[in-house]
Amino acid sequence: MTTAAQSHEQEDLRGLVNRLAGVVSSAGYPAGDRAALKRYTPGGPLPLAFYRLWLIHLGRDLPADIIGWATIAFGLAHMGPEAHQPGLPLGRVLAEAGYSETRLEKLLASRDDVRVKLFANLVRFLGAKGMGFDWTEAAQLLLIRDEGKREDFHRRLAKDYFHALSKKSSDAKEE
Repeated sequence: MTTAAQSHEQEDLRGLVNRLAGVVSSAGYPAGDRAALKRYTPGGPLPLAFYRLWLIHLGRDLPADIIGWATIAFGLAHMGPEAHQPGLPLGRVLAEAGYSETRLEKLLASRDDVRVKLFANLVRFLGAKGMGFDWTEAAQLLLIRDEGKREDFHRRLAKDYFHALSKKSSDAKEE
């Protein structure tokens, strides 16, 4: 795939994530549907609220990776209106939140069904701390299947994580 095609694909993903986050966090989105998405157990049976979100509120055909997208909807609903922070890297947020290297390593090494469960735990961890991030990166983490692209994303996430961890350590030494 060319760089221009990758850039277009990234813009499409970013636009869809922005739209999904906007719908789930809007005051007009049904509270019962938001609650159903929060109760969803990633990897489990899909709530009817997900189908309504995708087909009615987004007006789109169901996605090929329905579990990945349902997990994203779960996370956005779980974390609330401040969940999506465009431009704020997930790796940086994880480091600032104190997410352990061991947990991050397990997440990045995991495959599909395990990955959605570990990601759900990550969402609960960050949600408890009230820390949002750029959910385009959540989509990449959950949806990329191509091994090369997945490894590129892992490298970028690890770079953001360790850069922020290093900065956090430097700041602590200065105090």
